[in-house]
Amino acid sequence: MRVSSCSFDWSERNFFDVGTPLGIKEPQRRVLWVAWVWWSAVLGYGYLMWLLKGCRAYMPFISDMGLVGHIPVVFTLGTMVEGFLLGLWLLWATIARCNLLKMLRLRFFLLEFFCALTGLMVVVGTFFIGLFPWDVYSYLHFACACCVFWGGCFYSFFTCLLCQGISCDPRLS
Repeated sequence: MRVSSCSFDWSERNFFDVGTPLGIKEPQRRVLWVAWVWWSAVLGYGYLMWLLKGCRAYMPFISDMGLVGHIPVVFTLGTMVEGFLLGLWLLWATIARCNLLKMLRLRFFLLEFFCALTGLMVVVGTFFIGLFPWDVYSYLHFACACCVFWGGCFYSFFTCLLCQGISCDPRLS
């Protein structure tokens, strides 16, 4: 398989046996794992502090975790680091999908652009939501939450369309 010249010999390897050019490499796996562990730790710590402050709700609204005591510092730092990790992963995922589209010579680059754009909305919303507590900056907090929610919905939608387009390629049947 020679990816550099955009020629792909299907007889050389199975398409699902993706290797270095397209597969998730060890650094990407680590970033995904660190992002998951980091966000779980931030939420777990926030919930523990929530309970230690005497709050009795079984599960608080996630934005409430950034309001009590010294939790706002942890919540803000947590969302900023998570936004950075998501951004790094999004960059790698976008490059991998672009390489796949080039290798297969498919013309879905506009759809890939919308995937990257809506993913960037999620990254920006995640990064900034901790900086704007809802009790002080309600409109900015809501705007960031909308970026995360709607960006995630549209990212999923455009990714599904892109995967559908790629799967309709007759060479993959």
